[in-house]
Amino acid sequence: MKNNELNLSEVADNIYRLELPIYFVGYPAVIYIINGPAPVLVDPGPASAIPAIQDALKQLSIKQLDYIFLTHLHMDHFGGAGALSNIYPKAKVVVHRDYARHAINPSRLRNVFRIIWGEDFESRFGKVEGVPKDRLM
Repeated sequence: MKNNELNLSEVADNIYRLELPIYFVGYPAVIYIINGPAPVLVDPGPASAIPAIQDALKQLSIKQLDYIFLTHLHMDHFGGAGALSNIYPKAKVVVHRDYARHAINPSRLRNVFRIIWGEDFESRFGKVEGVPKDRLM
């Protein structure tokens, strides 16, 4: 199955790949959705990806996420996690314990992102918000 408008494709049974261009970077954000009894979003990408994620979840008839998995905290994998955790308040955010403090308080990450992407990086990638501590696993 493939939806060309969203670039959403099923890569295995109930596992979907959502590929979103990040035009000013030169490579796409790749987000995975596992559609099962406990829906999972893997590496949600920057906050600017949230509308497309919501469209993909709607297309897959997913109304609530149970988990958001973060493999690491680069902008193109993590940037939208805090905002998504507010949109889907039942979702637990799974992150390596060494990254947890940065997921909760991304101020140091924002400083690094400013160095890499420029002072106005949030105008392009969306706002980087922290994940509520009680939602981390």
